[in-house]
Amino acid sequence: MDHTLELNHLALLQDRARNAGDNTLFKLGNPEMAHEWVDVTVAEFAAEVDRMACILLTHFRSKGIPSRSVIGMLMHGRPYIHLVYTIAISRAGYVPQMIPMAVLEHGIISELMQKADAKAIVIDSESSAPASVTNYRLPLVPITQRFIRMKSSAEFDTLLHDKKFETQDVFLQRGNLNSISFMRLYPATHPPTKQELFTLVNTCGLNRIATYGTYLSATDQFDGRGAAIFVFLGIKNGGRKVSTWKMARLFSVGMRFRGVAISNTDDDWCFQNGIGLVDIYAMTECGIIMTTVPGKPSRYIRPLPTSTISCRFDPVLYTDDPSPQLFQFILLADSLKLPQPHLLSADGNFHSEDLFERMSDDSYVFHGRNDDWIKTKIGRPCDVGSIEQKVLETCGDLVKQCIAVGSLRPSPALFVELHSSLTVSNDKVKEMILTHLHEFNIRRYTLEGITDERLLFVVEQAQR
Repeated sequence: MDHTLELNHLALLQDRARNAGDNTLFKLGNPEMAHEWVDVTVAEFAAEVDRMACILLTHFRSKGIPSRSVIGMLMHGRPYIHLVYTIAISRAGYVPQMIPMAVLEHGIISELMQKADAKAIVIDSESSAPASVTNYRLPLVPITQRFIRMKSSAEFDTLLHDKKFETQDVFLQRGNLNSISFMRLYPATHPPTKQELFTLVNTCGLNRIATYGTYLSATDQFDGRGAAIFVFLGIKNGGRKVSTWKMARLFSVGMRFRGVAISNTDDDWCFQNGIGLVDIYAMTECGIIMTTVPGKPSRYIRPLPTSTISCRFDPVLYTDDPSPQLFQFILLADSLKLPQPHLLSADGNFHSEDLFERMSDDSYVFHGRNDDWIKTKIGRPCDVGSIEQKVLETCGDLVKQCIAVGSLRPSPALFVELHSSLTVSNDKVKEMILTHLHEFNIRRYTLEGITDERLLFVVEQAQR
């Protein structure tokens, strides 16, 4: 086994700086010259981390902050300097606690820092103020060295898929430092535009993509075939022919997606045209669990053949549902990928609430969830059940029944049936509902609240 798998992030960085220091680790956009990039080697990054660690250590000591204290980090997590700060705080002997700046409001930031017993907080002064959230139910997953080692090993094995390039593997980053993901190329927009993707492939050597399924879905800019159509269109980029072999290699080998599935139509089209898409079923709590069965469209998945996963699929019984039999995925108690105890059910297993249809070859196709959670367009989970509950709780004098929907949409929408005794206009009722929901909305992600009248619909009373 590679000895570096046993190293923590600091020891690994130092090891790479000594043994592969000249390798390019980052390509940073040149702010003075468009379409130009500045390389940062492993050794240069390690030196920058050490320099920043010395500065931070001096500052923290001057404030009387003892070593091994938790330091909160309130920043977006995408700029290069944010990574330098994060690793440098750890290098200085402190524990960085990252908080997504676009997610949380001042009240919950203070509460989280108190729970973590943080002694200081680092804020990016050039970023905008935090958004309005004060009590979002984030999944709390303690991060251990064992968890990171096992997760990273499984992810790279799955993403590389035994396909090696003669050049360095270069991934397209889809998240930020405040979530667990690969640290590689950051597009300026999400999803990246055609121009950006061409530049990343031709100039920066992009040869692997692991992204959300919705980023590959049909869009106008991709001629209705998603990003995969690039390899066949032969589009010119600024008058220059796109490197077709590079693009072909990318889409035949390096396309992985997760979080949200693509449509069956797009999936079948890609499979029929030789686009090597691989669907990855993964969870924040456990990492990668299942992936595409070779030789089939990407939606047909199967548990990874690894000793770290022990699972079963339990049938879910619906007596009045004529659809195919569905099964819930359950990670068993003897699995090495088992989450922390507070996430387990009474039987000691992890019940995912994800439902699948079993195929004749023992592959599985995802069929949604067995609870009130949905996935938004960018793959973020949203508890629509809590929206409905809060509407009935705070607007019971206005609303008789309601339902929140929005699977794979940018944000949820709310449909309400009003009490027949109301005499005010629908527009006035919408305004009143939004007023009642204000405190609830500021406790949620921006994309998970009902804050716009255009997403609130009044429907006629059902005939009973």
